[in-house]
Amino acid sequence: YPMVVVSAPGKVLLAGGYLILDRPHTGTVLALDARFFSAVEMRPPAAATLPGEVEVSVASPQFGELRHYVYSSGPAGGDASLRPAAGTAAQPPNRYV
Repeated sequence: YPMVVVSAPGKVLLAGGYLILDRPHTGTVLALDARFFSAVEMRPPAAATLPGEVEVSVASPQFGELRHYVYSSGPAGGDASLRPAAGTAAQPPNRYV
């Protein structure tokens, strides 16, 4: 299966947040020369996944982590959920979220 790699320029939101979605408000953003890279690779589904489910593995070399999840879109595309995959060890919460 092919791998797709994308990147986006780095930025830091100094002020504003979602408040800038209302017209009278403004925000301040600082551009960086750093970039964020992400790679996506499709693989055959695991035997444990059900119809309408997708196994998602997130590898973070920067933080030395590999986490496995199951994404379910729900019937007719509603009520989507993301849960830890069966058999995965309990992981501490992400300290950056």
